[in-house]
Amino acid sequence: LKIKPQGWTIFVGETGCGKSWCLEKLALLLQHQSISYSLIQQEPYLYNDTIESNIFLGIEPTPEKIKLAKEYLQKFGLTVLNEDLDGLLAMELGENGKRVSGGQAKRISLIRSLVADVDYIIWDDPFSSIDLILESEILTQIKYDPRLKNKTFIITSHRLSTVRLCDEVIFIDKKEGLKEHGETKELLNKNSQVRGFFEKQNS
Repeated sequence: LKIKPQGWTIFVGETGCGKSWCLEKLALLLQHQSISYSLIQQEPYLYNDTIESNIFLGIEPTPEKIKLAKEYLQKFGLTVLNEDLDGLLAMELGENGKRVSGGQAKRISLIRSLVADVDYIIWDDPFSSIDLILESEILTQIKYDPRLKNKTFIITSHRLSTVRLCDEVIFIDKKEGLKEHGETKELLNKNSQVRGFFEKQNS
């Protein structure tokens, strides 16, 4: 695989085909090459601590970073937990984030990636627990955020709406492995396996 740097690449395929496995192996490869990355898996673990502490794991929460985290908490629709941003950051999550929903826990973990000083951001099915409207709003905002333009995003999803916002798509099969890889617009506008996969979903 050749992942386009400073762009958005998405893995698609049937459930159980190995998308998560591919992300984990890519993360290991980056680690061996001493390239910085953040991997957020489908069910990330949150510690029995505040939202702030969970976002800034291993990072110094400078005033600039805290301001950035507050901005993402708003963009990710997490102010429903507490409209006061300082109070939201100070909110205790409980063991493995038991005081928030699974989708909210996932979004807190995604913010951890965005405030980290890493080159690669790897997200496994990041928005499966939120509605299509909020997903589109979040993705559009972060994709065109100038602070993130030099980062490489690698994600997985089952949603065509998510795929459309990515630059390149990789279609994999459980038995045959890599089936198709190319520019998203090109593959969705021709008789491709990627297009067939989503047409099958809607049939």
